[in-house]
Amino acid sequence: MLRKVFLVLAALLYSTLVYSFEVARVDIGSTRISLYNEPCAFSSIINLPGRAVWLDKNKIYKGCFGVDQVLGVVVLYFMEDRSITILPLDQFVKVSRL
Repeated sequence: MLRKVFLVLAALLYSTLVYSFEVARVDIGSTRISLYNEPCAFSSIINLPGRAVWLDKNKIYKGCFGVDQVLGVVVLYFMEDRSITILPLDQFVKVSRL
């Protein structure tokens, strides 16, 4: 039984690693904001469906993002400091997968 549980957990972890990747990023000075193709990790955030990571001077802030195509902006919310950031969509560059 324990072996079956381990195999299921290993399969889930592998599938998460295979299908999770960075899709876009913006670099502003020493700050990098990355957008990922996976759901936001915070269940309390329902209107920003994607996962975002803000890397600033060796600090990592986890958050969520959503894209408003009509306004041409990316809306980001970061849980650690409860900050909201809105950036133009055209500032982000698509990240190609190898």
